[in-house]
Amino acid sequence: PFSYFLCFDKKELDPMIYYIINILIPTIINTNDDKIMSDKKLLKTLNKLRKLDANKECASCNAVSESPLGFMNVVPVYKIFVCNMCKSALQSFSVRVKSTSQSTFEADEVDSFKDKYGGGNKNARIHWYANLDRDMPDPINSNLSEYKRFIEMTFLEGRWKYDSSNGNSRRVGSSN
Repeated sequence: PFSYFLCFDKKELDPMIYYIINILIPTIINTNDDKIMSDKKLLKTLNKLRKLDANKECASCNAVSESPLGFMNVVPVYKIFVCNMCKSALQSFSVRVKSTSQSTFEADEVDSFKDKYGGGNKNARIHWYANLDRDMPDPINSNLSEYKRFIEMTFLEGRWKYDSSNGNSRRVGSSN
């Protein structure tokens, strides 16, 4: 592909230079183009997931996104979308939080946020808040230390986590 820029044919060039100009460089450029296209597709998929109604409500504190696009912060280990306060609280426990606008994502990572793979905020609420006392207030409009405590009880301690081995566990929305 680059040979049309040069006035040399293969016979006039050192074999190593010919290889670099005509094979190696075009391969690198094409690989990067494919990666950019792949990244755009992944970001498009992630943005579609952000826009789902269930994901516009923070998985931890139930704050509703003011943006029609949903929250920009994702937590790959929990497969959730979170608000800025919960992002800060999670990061204080060294939980990795990625920004949809400033991070790169692998295909399997994006797929993990899909409902069919157990991802997204709806599934997280079912799993992490199965035994939450509904009278307990969410930390919305509290200070960061209250968000941290709520995050710690939810994700690190698993205080209200669904446990299929426990006959008393109930799922969110059940009549128990």
